[in-house]
Amino acid sequence: MPVTINESRRHHYVPQFYLRRFGCVDDRHKVVVAERHRDSLVVGRKSISRIGYEEGLHDFVHGGLTSSVE
Repeated sequence: MPVTINESRRHHYVPQFYLRRFGCVDDRHKVVVAERHRDSLVVGRKSISRIGYEEGLHDFVHGGLTSSVE
């Protein structure tokens, strides 16, 4: 299905089903992540749907139309 340029799609370069294998015991849709903020290391929980993706990663333009391989 062609995707118009105004639609935003999150293309995960790390599949969500794979990330769920590392999910928290009490919530399989969240994982523990460590992030660097300036000089501090912050450990917290993030939703799997909010990590490991890039907007339009698999989009391409052919004949003036933007499409996606997903």
